[in-house]
Amino acid sequence: MRQQLPNAHHFVELSAGKCHYRIEGPATGKTLVLIHGATVPFWEFDRLVPILNRQGIRTIRLDLFGHGYSDRPDVAHGSALFTRQVVELLDCLGVTDGVDLLGHSLGCAIAARLILADPGRFHSLVMTAPVLNFLQSNPATRLLHVPLLGELLMESYVVPMLVRRRTHRYRDIQDGRFVQMFRDQLSVPGFGRSLLSLLRGDALGDQRACYGALNALPNPILVLGADGDQIALPAHMDILRGLLPGAQYQDIANAEHSMILTHPEHVALHVKRFVFRETAHH
Repeated sequence: MRQQLPNAHHFVELSAGKCHYRIEGPATGKTLVLIHGATVPFWEFDRLVPILNRQGIRTIRLDLFGHGYSDRPDVAHGSALFTRQVVELLDCLGVTDGVDLLGHSLGCAIAARLILADPGRFHSLVMTAPVLNFLQSNPATRLLHVPLLGELLMESYVVPMLVRRRTHRYRDIQDGRFVQMFRDQLSVPGFGRSLLSLLRGDALGDQRACYGALNALPNPILVLGADGDQIALPAHMDILRGLLPGAQYQDIANAEHSMILTHPEHVALHVKRFVFRETAHH
């Protein structure tokens, strides 16, 4: 890996635009790439990363296009854009093999596609609260496909609704600092347009075929679920168990979809055991 300043924010120009990323942790540690979910950029890993770094894991995280401080290119925001973004970033960094992946929600579908495309480069996969078919679970999103109506609803309803939900979800975490961080990315022009493109694309649709295809690979998989998750529902996790019977499964009690922020110690413990192939002691 080319030398980078530790714990600093970086930007690199990729084929679709400027990408915001950060590298943290020991230079000689295992490399774990963190891929965030929809609407929330890479700061959703702010509480998890320091724990992983102390455990000897080097982390690379990026703001997917349309999120955080990465560009909002006027292109289709689908799986192809995001997987290409990750590959191009790692190419720029000279990270060629031995990479472990951790995805949250939407990030699970992106990470799965990365491993399917290059199982030699990407070693293992941690899926936290994996999205199965968000669009089917939220049929009202069909209205967003209607030209002009979708644009109107995005600005007048969807974005304000997201602010309210994130405020409610994050206000009790670290004195509510993540509420302002969520609002900050809205100040970068194009957030609503990018989100509308994401919801009109394939990245939040049916992921069953993608996840099921992982069965043909030897790459280890860990799935972390939350018993109070209202997006990656318990019924969805049951479907995933059928699709990936060889994966390891762990449930985090008293957690919801945002368990990366609310329960970082629990997530980190399972990730460390999995990445280093440790056996849990009871």
